Amino acid sequence: MPAKIKYPVVEGNKECGSCGEWKPVGEYKKARNHFSSACSSCRKIYFAEYRKRPEVKVSSGEYHKAYNRDPIKREQKNAYLRKYRKQDYVKQSVNASKRGWASREKQKAVDYKGGKCMVCGYSKCLAAMDFHHKNPTEKEGYGTGALKVHWKFEKNIVELDKCVLVCVRCHREIHAGIITL
Repeated sequence: MPAKIKYPVVEGNKECGSCGEWKPVGEYKKARNHFSSACSSCRKIYFAEYRKRPEVKVSSGEYHKAYNRDPIKREQKNAYLRKYRKQDYVKQSVNASKRGWASREKQKAVDYKGGKCMVCGYSKCLAAMDFHHKNPTEKEGYGTGALKVHWKFEKNIVELDKCVLVCVRCHREIHAGIITL
């Protein structure tokens, strides 16, 4: 005779064994031929606390170190990742997240410098805003731009303090000698 299920499904709902709330069965992980006793939010809390235990951190770290020491396993993992990263949807997803991050960092920098062109007051389009070095010999880092998109905003502040915010048009006129700061 099968064992009695402690928390049965009633009209598409089930009682959570951890928090005691009745939730739809979609909130429970399917395990073999029944649903788990804890809802997904309680399981997340449990596993987050589990991973914080010192003995789990040590054993997990040791396992990963031993796994990565084996050259065959490491090569298999690297081969899988190389193949995975070449898929079009992965490339698109990674590129989109990088563009989004760069855009947010530029928005922080533009807001830090006042949000509008120092010369004409333009502020409509973020892509049309440039940072012009007051003294070009003080540039740091590689590349010519003041805002390094691969740097975090906090690291860019030192370089931004050497610049003024201008729109693209005014920036070109500054370099052509039409406008002087």
